Amino acid sequence: MNTSNKTNMPRFLLDWASAKNNGHAAPSLERASTTFLLKDPTACVLTLRHYNDIICDLQDTAQSNTGTALHDSVLSFAKERGYMIEQSLAKSVMVDMHDVVITGQIDAYDPITGTLADLKFSKLANYDKQKSLADDEWFNQLSVYVWLLENVRPKWYFGVNNIINLVNIRDLSKVKEAKAGNSTDQWRLIEWDVDKVKANIPTAVEKALNTFSRILQLSETPDEELPICSEKYRYAESVYKIYKKGLKKAERGHASYETAEQAMDGFNKAGFDKDKYEIVAVGGESLKCKYYCELKDFCPHYKKMMEANNG
Repeated sequence: MNTSNKTNMPRFLLDWASAKNNGHAAPSLERASTTFLLKDPTACVLTLRHYNDIICDLQDTAQSNTGTALHDSVLSFAKERGYMIEQSLAKSVMVDMHDVVITGQIDAYDPITGTLADLKFSKLANYDKQKSLADDEWFNQLSVYVWLLENVRPKWYFGVNNIINLVNIRDLSKVKEAKAGNSTDQWRLIEWDVDKVKANIPTAVEKALNTFSRILQLSETPDEELPICSEKYRYAESVYKIYKKGLKKAERGHASYETAEQAMDGFNKAGFDKDKYEIVAVGGESLKCKYYCELKDFCPHYKKMMEANNG
């Protein structure tokens, strides 16, 4: 992976970003992480093929590592207090006659209470989507982690009684959220129903294994013939925005109509007249492709999107 410096930051910062980007092992067909296998198969194939040519800008590296630094600081403190921190799990499985080791990195496990915790640093809109299961990536990830724990059963594991995501909201505007009657907490807790997470294990594991099977099927397919990633993965689904009637500017988007309605219910409490607002479904643009995907330089579908927009 390579590092660019579009904003001409100092050389020492570029060296730091380069070291961070090159400090991760490249994915392979022999060993695949849970988070990798919960991606779209096309994204996985492009990553495997072009990993050494991917360019990540210094600014993006700095942003992602801000969350990593906070993550490490919190877990370092927890480790001193006796929690099981950053435990790696691995299980070998056979997929389409191909042996692959599926791995998972447990952020934190409390052997006293049986609490499995995974830390996230997320934008508010993504937190809303994950919590409501409009996007089930975090939910599936935890299900696979429980599956790994139950199969590997390390000596420090005493069962799971609580499953949580501890989420730091990185784009929180306390003033804006307060005016809308929403929570202004920087840290959010998603307490998952343990029985539902366990019941979801077959679905989540099957999704991961099907992704690996699809990667194998597409291994000989040229880049230009790869299928486009799903709308869900591309963030191209409808977003529900709250508009003040007669105005074009909207409040922040919501993952579902229900969460947008809940936000509007808080308007009266905040002194706004709810009847002066309306919910509008807006969608279609592949936001992940445009703003977040590090594979767009190699993706034929992104090139077609750009040509269509410029045409």
